[in-house]
Amino acid sequence: MKYFKSLFFVIAFSNILNADFLIPEKNTCVSEYYFQADKMYYRRSDTHILYFTTNLYSVNIKDGYDYNSTTDMCIPHSVVILGMDYKDFNFLLGLIGVIIGGVFMFFTIDAFIKVGGKK
Repeated sequence: MKYFKSLFFVIAFSNILNADFLIPEKNTCVSEYYFQADKMYYRRSDTHILYFTTNLYSVNIKDGYDYNSTTDMCIPHSVVILGMDYKDFNFLLGLIGVIIGGVFMFFTIDAFIKVGGKK
């Protein structure tokens, strides 16, 4: 059971661990960004240097990308390629968990009824 829990957490958080963002206007992959005092600060994935911009109207940030250091490109995550976004993927992951939990609960209750019914 402990292996199942660790496998579940690895699967559940695998899309969050390597999350990068793409700024298409600058064609750069960004590992993190934040807004402060009418400026947007962002850290590029290739150099890990903090940059800022004041032109906030043209900034379009897309999530679901991974930075590939060998090709120096920002490639879309496999979930994005399939046409889903992260909300759809997490919904399906949660739905699978509820179905597996319901089946487990049904057979556990059935086993207790069969064992408790014997005299």
